[in-house]
Amino acid sequence: MSRALTFLFILAGIATATGPARLGAAEIALFDYRGDRTQFDILRGVLDQRVANLAAQVFDGTAPMPADGSHLSSFKITAYGADTLANPNQAIRWIDNHGDIVSVLQGTIFPGSGPEFTAFSRFTLAGEIPNGNPQVVTIEALIGPQEFANNRDSHTLMILYCLAKDAKRRGLSPDYISALLKTAKGLLDDIARRSNGPMAPALQAIQADVVSGLGTRAPRCETPCVRLYSRFLPCCCPGAAHGASLCASWSASSRVRAALATA
Repeated sequence: MSRALTFLFILAGIATATGPARLGAAEIALFDYRGDRTQFDILRGVLDQRVANLAAQVFDGTAPMPADGSHLSSFKITAYGADTLANPNQAIRWIDNHGDIVSVLQGTIFPGSGPEFTAFSRFTLAGEIPNGNPQVVTIEALIGPQEFANNRDSHTLMILYCLAKDAKRRGLSPDYISALLKTAKGLLDDIARRSNGPMAPALQAIQADVVSGLGTRAPRCETPCVRLYSRFLPCCCPGAAHGASLCASWSASSRVRAALATA
């Protein structure tokens, strides 16, 4: 065999060994939450229900299903047992060593009244939210019996956002990505309406990224404070009940300005 042909075989072997890593099914790596084990198992059941409902929620019976739509059916949340990742940097390194992980999910559970409890969930993403935002998003959710029937919450939003970012990295169908983003935008609109005041900065940054991916702009409010500060906060005062001083104080935050500079 000639040296030239041998060299080509070597190059082909290198290409195979170093080819795209993200070829398997996308998954979120779930580590045990701190707190009550029984309540954590309930939360796992809620998350499993979210995943089971995803296809119906995203495609809503529309036909035909967009190209790459079947990719959604292979998505999973995998339990990895005891949480051995002490901080976000360790979680990011763990993701880097596991090619198909779209997020590491960790958290803490606090007991509530009766069957309800509060879950603080920390999603460490496989990539940063644009415009210099961190890869870590923490959400707070009240979990109770009614949550099994609810699929319009912040956990579902984060799952959809992770899937949309992963679909872009994989170069999947624009129609599939658009379906994920449209569903995520609908959840963001619901969360914003239910919020007692502005959404958390991380969720506002995700909103800016989602609407940017749809080729639209975040909604503008009509109150004077928003007209003054709308370059920083696209909808910080959703109603007259939220005063101008609150809007101004949020606008003064450099963290919020960085998160929403492109809104």
